[in-house]
Amino acid sequence: MRDLAAEKIDRIKKANQAYYDAQSNIKEVDKLSEDVEKTRTLIIKSMHGLGDNINQRAFIKELGRECYLDTPWPSLYADLPFVKIVKCDTMLRTQVKNIKRQAETIYSTAPTKDLLVLKVFYTTRDLQTGSQLKRFWQQFGVKPKVFDLPDFGRPDFMKLIPHGMKVAVIRPATIRKEWMAASRNPDPLYLAQAAIILMQQGYFVISVADTEPGVEWIIGDEPPADLKFHRGELTVEQLLGLCQNADALVGGHGFLTHLAMSAKKPMLWVGGGYFGDNSPNQIADPAFVDNSCITFILPDHPCLCTTMVHPCIKTITGFEDKVRTWIRGLS
Repeated sequence: MRDLAAEKIDRIKKANQAYYDAQSNIKEVDKLSEDVEKTRTLIIKSMHGLGDNINQRAFIKELGRECYLDTPWPSLYADLPFVKIVKCDTMLRTQVKNIKRQAETIYSTAPTKDLLVLKVFYTTRDLQTGSQLKRFWQQFGVKPKVFDLPDFGRPDFMKLIPHGMKVAVIRPATIRKEWMAASRNPDPLYLAQAAIILMQQGYFVISVADTEPGVEWIIGDEPPADLKFHRGELTVEQLLGLCQNADALVGGHGFLTHLAMSAKKPMLWVGGGYFGDNSPNQIADPAFVDNSCITFILPDHPCLCTTMVHPCIKTITGFEDKVRTWIRGLS
């Protein structure tokens, strides 16, 4: 059996070695500082998750410096003319899928000397002593004044929604083989209950996921919805446009959390487990971003584990009443 992870590591090592061997003046850093050489061309080796890119965008926008960015989500930076996109190396399914959609003309070729390479990342230790956004602040050296997104417009399929109905977007709990973080997910029963209550209150509920048999799948029963896109039918631009034009968002932790804050959309955040790395303050640090659009509903006893597969207790007493209270606050 092929060891794809080992092959990827070996391929990256060889490519990096060949690249660096060919250069005579490259400086690699894990944080920028005010006195760093401004004459060097900045290359940002970014994180590749959709949520991380939504957050990174705010820091890169605040930095305001011409840079070359490797990302699988180029449309997130389409309105930032000083950001040049370079093709990134990834093997994760949805990221590869989006890269394959791109026209080659969107990509730039970075210069080959006098480079400053910033490697963006955070670790469990960073989260336990701070937050995702604090780590980005330490690395980029700037604090964003605003978290936002380009305007992705209203997708055509939203014409299917009866006139006058409010729209709620829900993310089912999924597991994918590439990143088996089952403990982070909320109990899918709560997501189903939230969807039912929203529909009872007159909302048009749209459920979105990108599943593939044996690769990524929904846990338990699918949440009820008026419209389901569960097989990756939406492009990332359609997905983001849908959420920008929705009246409410519902889900556990994931890209939807960061999208809600950047799009200023009310979100019902349903907690699961794995709170050692995924507590509200770690993922939506109010010292850096306004998270007031999110209503965090936590389990009765949040599990502080840092284990991706762990039998976290996810019970939320009075969940349905909490959902109804949240909905009343939306009107």
